[in-house]
Amino acid sequence: MPKRRVQVTLSEYDYQARRAAERDGTSLASVVREAVQEYRVDPDHKKRQLAALDAAEALPESELTPVPDLDEWKREYTESKCFIEREEALRILVDDPEPTGGTG
Repeated sequence: MPKRRVQVTLSEYDYQARRAAERDGTSLASVVREAVQEYRVDPDHKKRQLAALDAAEALPESELTPVPDLDEWKREYTESKCFIEREEALRILVDDPEPTGGTG
């Protein structure tokens, strides 16, 4: 999409947003682009985000998946990975029990 250059005149009060933007590690231009996007191009974006958040917060606890402890998750992951690798090795042995090699 082609980009266009726009010049905007801000009041001294509005220009103070530059300092806030810099504190956040961004530019005033980024803040202006975000405002244009949010308020003119896709004004319902924020409403959809809030509706999605409300819907997620309204879920009963019985429908939420608990987040496992990281150490427990790593242990279960390693066990399942080892199981899959053993199953794959057994499948290869059953399909081709004779090793291939230089007999000859």
